[in-house]
Amino acid sequence: MTYESPSPTGNASPGKVFAIVAMGVFLAALDLFIVNIAFPAIQRDFSGSSVSDVSWVLNVYAIVFAALLVSAGKLGDILGRRRVFVAGLLAFGLGSALSAAAPSLELLIAARVIQGAGAAAVTPTSLGLLLPAFGTPSGAAAATDTCSRVSPRICSTNLPALDPRGRQDAAPASPA
Repeated sequence: MTYESPSPTGNASPGKVFAIVAMGVFLAALDLFIVNIAFPAIQRDFSGSSVSDVSWVLNVYAIVFAALLVSAGKLGDILGRRRVFVAGLLAFGLGSALSAAAPSLELLIAARVIQGAGAAAVTPTSLGLLLPAFGTPSGAAAATDTCSRVSPRICSTNLPALDPRGRQDAAPASPA
């Protein structure tokens, strides 16, 4: 008698799983870069903050994301990928809401920690959800290929378009 583990995605259609997973991965990847566009506005909103202080808004997300990525993947293996993916989306959403409402630079940085932790949970569990949803190795490979190609392209091609002031004011000034 053999035991087959149940699909972590339940009875959801492969297209629905792909759309949800791709959106989660896209948001996690986008958030690594999108704050670069808002950097000048953040610095204006929190007047008296130095460039190095405001840089923590960018850096803390990347540091927490990288530090928790492997651990979150292992947690997904232990607790269930779907559970960790959903918890990551919830944490990411909470961090986003707190970021939007942050009255101080310190609280904005703390909210970005929550966002980074959520993104770290979403990213490694996404493949664990995507692959079984497509059933066959060729279907899973095609879905993985599409997902890995779409998010970086959207991020890299559309980021400058999101800044109404144009590209010249989109990134922090480099030290002379």
